[in-house]
Amino acid sequence: MRIFGIEIEMVGKTRSMIAKAVHSVVCGKVEHVVDEEDDSLTREDVRAPNGAVWRVADDDSLHAPERLRAELVSPVLTAADLGTLKNVVAAVATSGVRTNPYCGIHVHIGAQDATVEDICRFIDVMLDEEPKLVKDFNCSPRRLRRFAKLMSPNFIRRFKRRRPKTQEELERLWYGRPTDPVRRSDRYHKSRYRGLNLQSYFYRFTIEFRYFDSSLDQNRIEAYVRRCLDIANKARLP
Repeated sequence: MRIFGIEIEMVGKTRSMIAKAVHSVVCGKVEHVVDEEDDSLTREDVRAPNGAVWRVADDDSLHAPERLRAELVSPVLTAADLGTLKNVVAAVATSGVRTNPYCGIHVHIGAQDATVEDICRFIDVMLDEEPKLVKDFNCSPRRLRRFAKLMSPNFIRRFKRRRPKTQEELERLWYGRPTDPVRRSDRYHKSRYRGLNLQSYFYRFTIEFRYFDSSLDQNRIEAYVRRCLDIANKARLP
């Protein structure tokens, strides 16, 4: 069963208020969590009765006061959970939270069992799907310039000229240089600012779609997710 996760950026309400809205749907309990390494960083975890955690964390890229900005991070989900996701989004929207031009949505597709050839096949599909996706969802030029750059002509040219056969070759394709465990373990490596983000694959075995402008329209968010799942199915990702 294909798994996914989603991150939804928003502004205008405190993280505790957003967590309360999430809790109204998934129940369980809300936990205020202080970062072990930096006690100035806190988040709200909504732990559902089944153990799934919906996280409401800070995001300093959103150009809003610190107390009024948030990223809602879902637990691992499947298509069967889309109803719950939509209900969570609807509840959050009614809290009065909003989005701004800096807010985005990131969809992660599980790729734990993917081989190098699976990832290459995914790239094959995205060569055709990327321009369609950007057009169909009217992705903002601002996002595509800064946070979700399209595959570069150089990347495409190198991929077509020498299709990776090994993990090392795939990493060289992505980073443009020999493999380096430090880059691979860096969640915030600068290479992540691509609409199709493979840094996420090297870091945590998910393929991340970063193209989407944020929204609190539950049907639009469902459309984002279904499109990503459809692409994964088309690429025959395991």
